[in-house]
Amino acid sequence: MELSLADFILAISVLTFGAFIQGIAGFGLAVLAAPILYIINPRLIPSIPLMLGLIMCLVILYRYRHSINLSMFGFASIGRIPGAFLGTIVLLMCSVRSLQLFIGVSVLTAVLINLCAIKIRATRTTLAIAGLLSGITGTAASIDGPPMALVMQSQEGDIIRGTLSAYFVCGCIVSLSILVFNHRFGTQDFMYGLYFLPGTLLGSFLAKRVAHRIPKERMQFLTLALCGISGSFAIITAMI
Repeated sequence: MELSLADFILAISVLTFGAFIQGIAGFGLAVLAAPILYIINPRLIPSIPLMLGLIMCLVILYRYRHSINLSMFGFASIGRIPGAFLGTIVLLMCSVRSLQLFIGVSVLTAVLINLCAIKIRATRTTLAIAGLLSGITGTAASIDGPPMALVMQSQEGDIIRGTLSAYFVCGCIVSLSILVFNHRFGTQDFMYGLYFLPGTLLGSFLAKRVAHRIPKERMQFLTLALCGISGSFAIITAMI
């Protein structure tokens, strides 16, 4: 995988902005960045957002480690493992254009879910199903947040952050391990992840400094709009 200087600058800019948005709105890194990164170079997906997301979630997990709901975490993780294997099949069998279309549709679906504010109760069954869907979209396209966020949205804030962070840490490790086994995440991918890491940390740091000044609802609306544009652009370019 080789990136030109212009591609590298664009990629790190998108990841920095995505980390900034996620730090304020609670989501946005993979959903916003994945379609654009895939257009820059398909090899960047899903490994780079998964690796950077793992690092960000480790930081959040440490902060909210005492707020983890172990029952929710366990049932969601049960679904994540088979979902990760199914996601790998999608990743290996789809053409570049088909996978780009899959990413775009996944992003727009996430946007619609958030706009509709659908209420789903967190039960053993819904958590396992959400984990399964999250494993598929997370491993194939690095977009694993929406299914789990939808099921857990009625929980208390710290429980959401702690439990989701624990789930995403384990989920990212499972997905990355499967990608390594299938030669979709190697030394070069890891090095690019390290190159992009400072931008991601910068975005997260800036979000922490200004989060209290920006209404969360306004930032979530902006994030959904940007994600909608990003997902639509991915679909359009895949169909041309």
